[in-house]
Amino acid sequence: MGCCRLLICWLGVFLATGVLAQADPGEPAALQVSECLAALPLSEPALDRYARQLAGLANGKGADVLAGHAAQLERAFVRIDGVQLSRIRHWSAQALPLAVHAAEVVYYPFSGPDVLYVAALFPNARQMLFTGLEPVGAPPSDADFSSPALASSLSELRHSLATLLGRSFFVTAQMQQQFARNRFRGVTPILMLLLARSGFEIDSVTGLRLNLDGRLCARDFGALVDQAGVDIRYRRTGESVLRSLIYVRVDLSDDGLQAMPGYAAFVRQMGVQASYLKSASYLLHTPQFGNIRSLLLEVSPALLEDDSGIPFRYFPSVQWDPLFFGQYQSAAAGFGGHTQPDLRRAFAAAAPARLPFWIGYRHSKADSNLQLYLRRPLAR
Repeated sequence: MGCCRLLICWLGVFLATGVLAQADPGEPAALQVSECLAALPLSEPALDRYARQLAGLANGKGADVLAGHAAQLERAFVRIDGVQLSRIRHWSAQALPLAVHAAEVVYYPFSGPDVLYVAALFPNARQMLFTGLEPVGAPPSDADFSSPALASSLSELRHSLATLLGRSFFVTAQMQQQFARNRFRGVTPILMLLLARSGFEIDSVTGLRLNLDGRLCARDFGALVDQAGVDIRYRRTGESVLRSLIYVRVDLSDDGLQAMPGYAAFVRQMGVQASYLKSASYLLHTPQFGNIRSLLLEVSPALLEDDSGIPFRYFPSVQWDPLFFGQYQSAAAGFGGHTQPDLRRAFAAAAPARLPFWIGYRHSKADSNLQLYLRRPLAR
């Protein structure tokens, strides 16, 4: 996720109670018309074109500027796919149990707009449920691509992507500053861009708000509300089945969850099949984030994480079977107070092979790690 090394109130997500009803098994749950439905989904062919232009995959107004943007992005994405994403896709298919690799409902707290890694790990996900501190923003418009500020806005967008493409995570504080200078504000344009780069086509984009009672309701993108969110419906190129990515901004600290009593019910009713934690600032090691830690342990039949997620001591062997991947000696640089001696011993006893990619705050395959915890009925 977009990381922040300060112990701050985190802003979280997930699909809502009472508003998402089970639809056709081949489709994601659909927003239901209710008294809280204030805006219709924005669905038009231009949305996919905007996503592809932001991703450097299509031309249009401002063709010269877009061509330069595309050339710079192409180099970065060719590199990350070669050294990271292609290896992650292969590793996930080979190393993860089928029930995890093929999970269709994936819960990703502390995610920021990190589509690339979760899409590579969970290629069959039909519902991706994100959490992040970054503001939601709005989808691009034709006016954004006609603006004299297009070149500088695209440059800021590339800067926002730089740490994800170079180090596998977003830096929240940097993104906040860049959004303030950019026509393409918030995570919505970045989510659309990364979905396009992951091989998907955008079908619709709906503004959301999470109510105190746990309902997820549509809103106009111009409405400034707390607990704002976005629902992006998309499909893999060549497929007809729609998928859903929902990002909602909610404080995941204990104080924040107390102020949003509907959040826990909102997560519980989603039928999560796998949860994922990466670059989570070790917040789940602290008492201020005990409630979201407990909620994750409650709703997750499988949880894949690096060592910045939930500490090893919260997975007793009577309830969970662990699988270890990579190497672990200590917490990442700058987080030394969160080193786990018991996790170090568990890795030493398991002696797992190195990961073929780096992950999270680690910038080397030599010290990157992942842990998969399987609730006992799922464990092999």
